[in-house]
Formats: sequence, structure tokens, C-alpha cells
Amino acid sequence: MVDYVDELIGDDRLIELYEYWREKKKQRPMPRRDEIDPSEISLLLPHIMLLDVVDGDQFRYRMVGTALDGVIGVNATGHKIDEVMAAGPYVDYVQGIFREVMEQKVPLYAECEHGDDSVEPHATLRLVMPLSDDGENVTAALVGQVFDADDPDAAIKSSDEAGPFEEGVRVLLP
Repeated sequence: MVDYVDELIGDDRLIELYEYWREKKKQRPMPRRDEIDPSEISLLLPHIMLLDVVDGDQFRYRMVGTALDGVIGVNATGHKIDEVMAAGPYVDYVQGIFREVMEQKVPLYAECEHGDDSVEPHATLRLVMPLSDDGENVTAALVGQVFDADDPDAAIKSSDEAGPFEEGVRVLLP
């Protein structure tokens, strides 16, 4: 089963994060948020976000890794997703991924392609894993997010993310 996930995800950082999450959850549906220890995944931190579930089905950034700060374009910590991202289909898509994880209570891996004539083509690879304070309800999400661009040093800004995109992969994981 893990081989399937390794092949599906195809990014070593996200695979390592998924394996970390699975180790922490043990035989339970999901780990508790307080079991996630940043010192244990320090090399992955630039690509990680922690989001809290608020107001039933909204999400607030608790922590945003340094590699993602520039993408968002503002200090998102403490803000809800829809306060940081421009209204439109992309923010609806992102929130839909988080809501699906919250409802299904399992990790979700998604890829989407961005770009048109005005934006350098690139892909966003996102792994969203549920966390719980009570062992039953999803109260937070551990998110790994990386970008695949022709130019690895290209700055992918939130304005790019608001442009045209197409979902390529969306899979619930064991």
C-alpha cells in the first residue's frame, strides 16, 4: 500500500511527511495535533502549514513554512484562507480540499496545474492530513505543499494561484 502512495505522490518531501503522519496516528484514524513535533520534521518545515478548523468549516493558518510565505504574499498566520486568498474558483478549490479531508477524516493528495500565456506553467502538489484534539473530529490539518516549475527558482505568487488552474489528481489516501 505504501508503494502505491510513494508512486502516486512522487515527491520525497511529501512522502516523508505522509510517513511521519502515519507513524504518529498509530492504529487510530488520525494523530492529535499536539503529537506533531516540528523538531522531528525540521527539514520539511519550509513546506508545511498547520491549519485549524474554525467556525465549523473554515480554516485558519496556525503556521506557514518559509517556502510558502512568499507564495501567499502576506503573513497568513492567524488569518482564515478566504481572508488571504483572492475570492474565486481557486480559493473555492483549496477550501474544498480541506473540507473533504475534514468530512472523510483521511489524508488527501492533490495536484493542480497553473498557468496560461501570462503565467509560467507550474504545478502545486498538496498533501492534506487530518489532525484531531478529541480523536474523532478533525480539528486541524497538517499540510505539505510543494511546487513543480520549469524554473525551480521562479517565484510563484498568490496572484499566479488566482489565475487559471486545472486539477490533475485528487485522491483520498489510506
